[in-house]
Amino acid sequence: MLGTISIKVRPLRLALLVDPGSATQVRDAIRLASSLWGGMYYPIIPVYKRMPASWRERPFKSPLAKDVVQGYLEAFDPDILVQFATELPAYVAESQLKIVKPENVWNVRKGNLGIDPTLGIGVLDLLSDVFEECFKYKARYQFKAIIPEIPKQFGLFWASVFGEYPSHISEAIDAHFAEPMEIERPKVTPEAFLDLTEQMFLFPRRITVWNLESNGRLRFGRDACIYFMDASQVEDVVDYWNLRATGRAVLPLPKQFLQHESFKKAVHEFLLRERRVWAHDPTSFDVASFIPSRHSTMEELSTYAQTLNLNAMGSDKPKGDYFSLQHWYPRIWNQWARGKDGGVVDQYGTDEDSIDITSASELEMRIKPLIPKFGKENWFRSEGLCVNEFDLRMYGADEHLAEVYPRARGKKPDLRNLWNYGHEG
Repeated sequence: MLGTISIKVRPLRLALLVDPGSATQVRDAIRLASSLWGGMYYPIIPVYKRMPASWRERPFKSPLAKDVVQGYLEAFDPDILVQFATELPAYVAESQLKIVKPENVWNVRKGNLGIDPTLGIGVLDLLSDVFEECFKYKARYQFKAIIPEIPKQFGLFWASVFGEYPSHISEAIDAHFAEPMEIERPKVTPEAFLDLTEQMFLFPRRITVWNLESNGRLRFGRDACIYFMDASQVEDVVDYWNLRATGRAVLPLPKQFLQHESFKKAVHEFLLRERRVWAHDPTSFDVASFIPSRHSTMEELSTYAQTLNLNAMGSDKPKGDYFSLQHWYPRIWNQWARGKDGGVVDQYGTDEDSIDITSASELEMRIKPLIPKFGKENWFRSEGLCVNEFDLRMYGADEHLAEVYPRARGKKPDLRNLWNYGHEG
């Protein structure tokens, strides 16, 4: 029997369950996500008891709350649920996923001032690797580490854009990295949005995706979008966070900041960057979409879109469409519509390994776990560090073999029947 085992590593996926409309819980969820590897891709799921009127899309009925929550869990496929919500409905427990409270993720009672998480890889380990790669030696084009100072006005929105650390993590970062990485704390303003989001700046949300790569695309060339939203609405902020958590390139465009020059330039640059010509038809393009939030209207979006004149940006730019208008929010929770609107992209670490099987006298093997180099130091204190995914390719066996993996949740299959089916061909 011959074969190959390919091993990939990915972050532990957490789903953050909050009460609908609770700005405090959503802010705490953002802080938790900002402090862990892969946190930008953690979905924030409001546990609705009844769907709000903002979800009504006439002439269709609003989906059932249970279907929406379970649909989000199915789409994002989390490993663990974190309960920020006051209480959870019974159908969430039926998922058979482990449910933890947020205070159990960063447990200060386990020593070391709570800077080593019990689940996932923490930001301090990430920053150690960032320092070695980007700050230990001065480069010609130097990255800059910043922890933006979030203002009170529209604070939840700004926290979703840049990320935000829990207070004890922020203090630990100051003690360990403020001086060697020359961390700056610029004030966040609408005027500073474009400058602070330049590629050279590493802020909390970006640091969570350190050493991560996307596996495939949602819909080639057509997944980028500008989210036309209300920065004062908790629901819009959550939808913006989840839209980005699918793996899309998303630019937030709050109605409150339409006239700010920084956002005007950001929109123009984004649309030009995401406009891709078709290889077989140089007159056609894939373009980014404008998507209105649940607290915005299509009339508002259309009125704004009419003010854009991207063809006038330069004679060297090809003529044609620069964007499209999408009337609906991607239906991530709906299994049928998910494939049409774009799904959720998998994220993997750049570390990977493979094992060649040249011979085997017994159908048994042991595989050493793959852990990112920045997560190895504190693995023995963790209750779940990261996840290994395996791709097993076997050939040359005397019998047909079945590849069986137990489900993460729900009723477990009868492995004996599956094994017999594999042997019988």
